[in-house]
Amino acid sequence: MALDEAGASAIAVATVINFPDGANDVGRAHREARRALAAGADEIDLVFPWRAYVGGDRGSGPLIVSKCKEACGSRLVKAIIETGELADPLLIREVAIAALDAGADFVKTSTGRSRVGATPAAAEVILQALRERGRGGLKASGGIRTLDDARVYLELAERICGMGWATPATFRIGSSAIRDDARAATRRSDQ
Repeated sequence: MALDEAGASAIAVATVINFPDGANDVGRAHREARRALAAGADEIDLVFPWRAYVGGDRGSGPLIVSKCKEACGSRLVKAIIETGELADPLLIREVAIAALDAGADFVKTSTGRSRVGATPAAAEVILQALRERGRGGLKASGGIRTLDDARVYLELAERICGMGWATPATFRIGSSAIRDDARAATRRSDQ
């Protein structure tokens, strides 16, 4: 664990709320956010109620994001929109923009529990929405296993949002599997 100059952990603690179902219960999500923050979370990954949104409920998702962001203050809120379940690029764009406009700091592709997680096509749609809105970040998550997989998303971000845009403040990859691939690559380069 890395420590900052004061000896405190320099690693941000993130937790997922409204998981796994992405319920459209505003009170539940708000309570979960407050509990997570009280327990020490630095960032909240909020499962957006995508099923309700697809079913015609356009109000609950943005309200949940807004209430959770209000509880989080300056701490990050990442709205997980399950792009693999949304599938349609127009719907992915609509949900990403709804989450951003409600205060989400990041749009995250997947919880990792859906059959389809991140895809370059979905990431491209989100990145275009971020560029259009002039704010927010992308966390590509779900199904990213190798450094080459991650590189695809980084190259997309640079192509759409510009060289240098992808920093920890705007771009993240969610995959513990990459760690193993990075270690293997390091061992190969050390030989």
